Amino acid sequence: MSVAYYIGANTGRHCEDFSKVYDKVIAIEPNPVSYDKLVDRCKNIKNVICINKAVSNSKKSIDFFIPDNPMKSEVATCNMSWVEGKFKRVFDEGYSKIEVSSTTLKELFSTHGEPNLIKLDVEGYERPIIETLEKKYIGCKVIFEWSSELRIDAARCLQHLEKLGWGACQILRGDNPINLSGDFRDWMSMYDGMVYLLKHPTPKISGEWGDVYAT
Repeated sequence: MSVAYYIGANTGRHCEDFSKVYDKVIAIEPNPVSYDKLVDRCKNIKNVICINKAVSNSKKSIDFFIPDNPMKSEVATCNMSWVEGKFKRVFDEGYSKIEVSSTTLKELFSTHGEPNLIKLDVEGYERPIIETLEKKYIGCKVIFEWSSELRIDAARCLQHLEKLGWGACQILRGDNPINLSGDFRDWMSMYDGMVYLLKHPTPKISGEWGDVYAT
């Protein structure tokens, strides 16, 4: 059985697409308001399981920062430094800090099966999650976001994945449609991906960003 893990699913933008490719989709979202919308969106998709938790490096409760602006719920984060990053203006308008339950990749894989896809949309909290991966899973793609102010964390994510056996990556700029086929023409080595990320500047309020694919 093929399993996709959609971590930071928000309101479930990609759930339907994932459900057509994978036998089971595990959609995880800690924001209680976004989670309710996620559940409603997926109520008729039988192979999507929704979980109202964060994913972290332990099962302890963690702080979660939610902008007061309801139109910006997708930038909510577990990473306080993200609050001071490119979405600083959003958080400066006001935000709430709540405590949310968390789980780990290890616990998720034990409960729901080994991953064929790990898609992270966790707004600057990628590294604490990716660095808990303990081995390479055959055929598993990892997709996560990078941003210029957290480019070192993104490079460290690639370094960890390379250590475990992921061998190639693709780095995209900006907002792009999800590519589950992975039919990119110019995959690069993990090392070249790290070099690419480390060459970017580090503006604190606005800068470049995009997606990293690893296979």
